[in-house]
Amino acid sequence: MAAKQHASRAVRSFGIAIVVTVGIVAALLLFMVLDGGGADLSYKTLDYDVQVQSNGDLKVTQHIDMKLADRSDDDGDHPWKQLYQQYTLKGSDLTNITDISVRNVTTGETYQQGDIAIPSSYSTDEWNREHAKQWYIADVSQGDSNPQPFDPAKDGLVSGNTDDRSKKIEIGWNIPSITSASSLKFDVTMTMQGVTTAYQDMATFQWEPLGVSNQIPIGKVTGTVTFPEGIDADNSWAWLHTECTSETERDKNGSLKFTVYDVRAGDYVDVVAMFDVGATGGVEHTRDTTIKNGIMKSEAKQEQQWRDQQRKQARIRLITWIAIAVVGLVLCVIAIIFALRSFNRSQYHGGVEYWRDEPEMSPASAAELLHMVDNKHSSRKMSASVLSLASRGAIAIYPGVAAMYRGIDMSQANNADIARMIANDPARIRDVGKTSTVVILPVVFNNVQSLQLRPSEQAALDLLVTASERIGSPVFDLDQMNKNFSDWKNGYKLQEKVTNTCDNEFAMLGATSICGGGAFAAGICAVMLAFLSMLYFGAIGNLALLAVISAPMMFASVFALSYLKLKGLTDNGQYLAGQVLGLKHYMEDFSEFKDRGVTDMTLWGRYMVYATAFGISEKAMKQLLKAYPQLADPHWLDNNASDSLLYWSYRSWYFDHRYTGPASFDTNSMDFSQFSANFGDIGAQLESGFADIQSTISAASPSGSFSGSGGSF
Repeated sequence: MAAKQHASRAVRSFGIAIVVTVGIVAALLLFMVLDGGGADLSYKTLDYDVQVQSNGDLKVTQHIDMKLADRSDDDGDHPWKQLYQQYTLKGSDLTNITDISVRNVTTGETYQQGDIAIPSSYSTDEWNREHAKQWYIADVSQGDSNPQPFDPAKDGLVSGNTDDRSKKIEIGWNIPSITSASSLKFDVTMTMQGVTTAYQDMATFQWEPLGVSNQIPIGKVTGTVTFPEGIDADNSWAWLHTECTSETERDKNGSLKFTVYDVRAGDYVDVVAMFDVGATGGVEHTRDTTIKNGIMKSEAKQEQQWRDQQRKQARIRLITWIAIAVVGLVLCVIAIIFALRSFNRSQYHGGVEYWRDEPEMSPASAAELLHMVDNKHSSRKMSASVLSLASRGAIAIYPGVAAMYRGIDMSQANNADIARMIANDPARIRDVGKTSTVVILPVVFNNVQSLQLRPSEQAALDLLVTASERIGSPVFDLDQMNKNFSDWKNGYKLQEKVTNTCDNEFAMLGATSICGGGAFAAGICAVMLAFLSMLYFGAIGNLALLAVISAPMMFASVFALSYLKLKGLTDNGQYLAGQVLGLKHYMEDFSEFKDRGVTDMTLWGRYMVYATAFGISEKAMKQLLKAYPQLADPHWLDNNASDSLLYWSYRSWYFDHRYTGPASFDTNSMDFSQFSANFGDIGAQLESGFADIQSTISAASPSGSFSGSGGSF
């Protein structure tokens, strides 16, 4: 049984851990996707194909795959119409941009050069008709809002200019109006002039595809820089400068291939290259000196500084990742081990299989103990306590509404007479299964001490007596009680008294002790570490670490928290748990015992109280009926068990079922779904009735006064 309980709880905890982990990870990823760094425009990929010309110019082709955020919420007033890039011309560096072409790879269309146009000045139809599918080049040195015409043939800067003059150039292309695009691909080609400087020994250039002013986030940047004919890896050198995660590779022909990951706004990427000047001719910038040794030393120094910095940062990151993983692993192992131990402590490990006597505790405490060791989701404390009051003679319980018994002295009523009265009245038969009627017997008012009630039973009796006083009669049904309590604002105090009395009574048994604190503490710490590490790994964009460290940590910690038990059984708890589980098994298997003895209606009346507490009253009734078929005979019940608590459990079924005698009765074929639905399962009916009453009292209480009873009422 213990193995079955462990397996059942493990499956439940596994499911909870999966749902929680997947939910948190999905929510985090959704937030990252929706947030998107706040970028309206982003490049999914950006690939550069750079051909270094013999005159030092760079012929650059950009293969762009971009994403345009949704602008449909702007009432269509600001759709996407124009895309652009900006460059700075300097006499000592980039002097001009020529040979521009733009091709929409998504549609296969090549754009033509057009005039400068401000998108906001045109309606959608005018824009699509007059300016869409065109590219332009403009001088925006006076501001982005004041573009001026720029003619590369005459407006470029003079090479070698030393007066620090510069121009800010914008190259843009107009697209048909669109509100969003998940993928829009373009090839943009241009020639950058004046980039290279020729020295006596080497030609060199520094090309900056992305500067710190770039505000477009890019998922991945790749590029290939190919040198002029005659240049290979032996007479050329190239370096990539960036603070992002990157990779470089040199081919045999000397070309540089690079990859840069997760470029964000403000990140820079530039390439420094140097190759044999003999492969060049007609370079704009020339210097009458050598440069190779200076660049080699400078780049070597920068590279060493960069590698030292990267090594330090990498070590810090690696130590951080390892620390998170190790601490999380330790916390999860501790939490799981302690959770397994705590659950094991909450289970019964004794050798008692069957128990035939009444447990040494009240029905309410037995319900609570079974709830703990048998992992039931609720316990029938109140209904078991009320049924126990009936078995002790404090109250009587009858089927149907109280109005059925008007004019009858119910304090001295005979069950057999009441049953015959109901059986002969179709109207009463229809009302039998609707609710239950409670009768407070005179002994409660005259000599309640003689009943020797346990605290939980006395608390339940106090609630019933209060109900009778409010209703104005010692005979009332549960529907009347529920209706009367609907406007009783202080009813929660009496309800809490019942709950607290049951809890205190159970605590006095000394059956349980606190356990699982270590598992709870370790599990909570692991959950917090897992969540914080998810935020950290998400912030640095490393979803792989989130998947291999944070997600398993979250799963393991939630599993431990779901699996653990905060209360375990003491030695006395093991002893008492044996009685509770043994009696439960005995009642479930009663018909199989050959030595069960003579039927004792009084003893079985007490058994049914505990069967109700255990939630097996219908099963116990079926077992008893299989063992003693005479219970199926209403005449036998009237003559032999009219004063038994079992009487109404069996007698009520016959109000609307024809009885043909014990010889023709087959207990195996009896329809017990009908049996319990009509009143047979008195415990289930009481549980349902008092659940409604609890809900009513809670609803009537002042806001915040009552927090619920955890299923004990």
